[in-house]
Parts: sequence; structure tokens; C-alpha cells
Amino acid sequence: MGSGDGKGRAPAERLRFALEHVSWKHISFVLACVVVLLTLHTLALPSHGSRSTTASNLNGDGDVLLIIFGTTMFPNATGVRFEEALESVKNAKNEGWITVICDSSPDPEVRVRLKLAGASVFAQHKAGRKGQGLREALQAALDVVPPTATDAIFAYQEIEKSNMPFHWAEVKDKMIQTGADIAVPWREESLFQATYPVAQYHSETFGRIYLNTLARKKIKMVGKSLANPSARERTWEDLDWHFGPFAFRQEWSEFWLQHDGQMWDAQILPMVYAIRSGAVPISVEIPFRASPHMKREEDNNLFFTTKRKSQLEKLLDKVEESLVNPIPDYTHAVGSVCAEMMNLTCHALRFEQPLEMLRSCWPEIKCVHDCERR
Repeated sequence: MGSGDGKGRAPAERLRFALEHVSWKHISFVLACVVVLLTLHTLALPSHGSRSTTASNLNGDGDVLLIIFGTTMFPNATGVRFEEALESVKNAKNEGWITVICDSSPDPEVRVRLKLAGASVFAQHKAGRKGQGLREALQAALDVVPPTATDAIFAYQEIEKSNMPFHWAEVKDKMIQTGADIAVPWREESLFQATYPVAQYHSETFGRIYLNTLARKKIKMVGKSLANPSARERTWEDLDWHFGPFAFRQEWSEFWLQHDGQMWDAQILPMVYAIRSGAVPISVEIPFRASPHMKREEDNNLFFTTKRKSQLEKLLDKVEESLVNPIPDYTHAVGSVCAEMMNLTCHALRFEQPLEMLRSCWPEIKCVHDCERR
């Protein structure tokens, strides 16, 4: 055999032959491929089976998937809150959680850095405020869940609450142990008072006292009791209404997806309606520590003190109304969305093939047949 291509040589001679004939063009190409692969690996959404053994052990029942979702909006990729958000994403990744974020920041660098920290991030599609971002983030989180994971749990949190990822395992385990449908973490009192801005501590303490007193009076707790499954009525379990984080089972997701709230009401009011519809809530006390950097930034700051006052006033009124207002008909809401989508389909695609496809998939949806008759 000829030796022009290096065949028939000893291993050492083959290596020397390869080194002599390789060019910088070849080296550059290989390095570029490595960089691309590493970048894709870094930005890729973690798969359901990608949790580490340590995370699986910490998170209790490894068969139940929990996904963190939330929204972000920063003017740029700097500042205390942005740094806390990065830290939160890193903590979630280290704990083995998938984090899905809908971001409406004007600076695309925010999304790039959150992705590099370990989250799945996308730009908000539809104009709107925090509530719109919450719904888009939840829908994206639902899309991540495998069809077999029907018992998945979705955990909402403000992404800048960097200490929260350490406590989702406890919340998840408590939900599994008790069979609860909704869980609201409760801040341990001494840490709440010590680590939160003074104005926020006092306003949110009053808020939860008032709303729990009101809920005990207004909400008729239906469904099974955690202590006594045969009972139809249950006693109210106090919730930390103003904390922010909460978790719920997948079957209750429509309450959040179909609600039209634009701010904090998009978090809390769907929970009220779900509980009034029979969802079993539970309060889980956790040793949550607020960021010392955020406490320093907020204490004695008129802007943030005014913000807390506004949050308290708006939420108290809205929650009070939701405790007595009729529960929204989410079946009707789904139908309205369907009708809107069909209108777009009819006008844009002349409805020949799309109608056939929709009829075969959703024969029970009336708006398909309505559109066909136009």
C-alpha cells in the first residue's frame, strides 16, 4: 500500500503525518464547531430527564415535574434587581429546576445573559404588562411538559427573588404529601421582619391579616378536606397573600391562562377563583431570606414606599371583589379565543384545508362549523 496518505505507518508516524498536513483552516473549522456546540448546549432548555442525582434526591418524588415560570422587565442588563435575577436563575439550575421566563426588556442583552445563566427565555409576544407576561410564561412552561406528565406542578415566582429556588423542593414535597392543588409559601416571621424593607414588611403583614380575615368569612371551602377526605366543607388555611410565589397543579392552569389581569391581580385572583371552585390550598412555611441589596435600596426610599402602598390598596380592593364576584366561565373564554383564531384563519387562509384539519382535531368546537358556513 502507498504511504502518501499515511496508511501503513506506525501510530507515531501517522500522528506526525497528520500534524504536518493539517492547516490553520482545518483547525479554525474544528474550533468554530466546538464553540457552536458549546453555545447550543448552554442555551438549550434543560430536558425533563436532565436533573442531577443530587437534585432528584433533594426534590423528593422524582416522578413529579416542577417547572418555575415568571416574567422579567429591566431597562438594561445592570442594577440590583437584574443581578438578583441572574443569581436566582443560577440557583434554580443548581437545584435542578427548569426555569421559563417571558421577558419584556427593551435591551436584548437581558435575555442573552439570563439564557447563559441557565433559563429558557423568550421575548414577550403580545403587548401588555406583568399579567400578559405571566400568561405567556405559563403557556411556554406548559409546552415544555411531556404529555405523560399530567401531574406536573407549575411554580410562579418573581425571578429576582434569588433565595426562592432553594425552597421549591419543600413546597413540592408538601403538595405531594397532602394532595393539595395550590401551595402558597409562607414567610417565616423572624426572617420576614429582619430581611424585608420596613415599609414592605408592615404593609404586607397588614394585607395578609386583612385578607385572611375576609377569606374566612367570605369563602365557602368546598371539596375534600386534607384532614378528613369525607368532609365537604373545610376551614380556611391562612395564606401569605402578598409574598408572590405560588404553585399549582397542571389541571388548574386555565384559571391563570384565561384571566385578563395586567398586574399583581393576574397572580392572585385566579387563585381565589380556583379555590372557590374546589381547589385545595395549602400554606407552606419556608425560611425565605430577602436580598440585603434590595432592602438597602428600598428602605427610606419614597418611590418604593409609594409602590408598596399602591400594591396594597389595589390588591385589597380586587381580592375583596373576587371573593364575592361570580367565578369567570373559563369554558366561554376558551370558546372566545377559539372564535378569534378561526376568524383569522378564515380571512387569511380561505379556510379550505385548515377547516378540515380543525374539524378532525376538534369536532366538538362549534366555531369550526360556524366558520364553515360563512
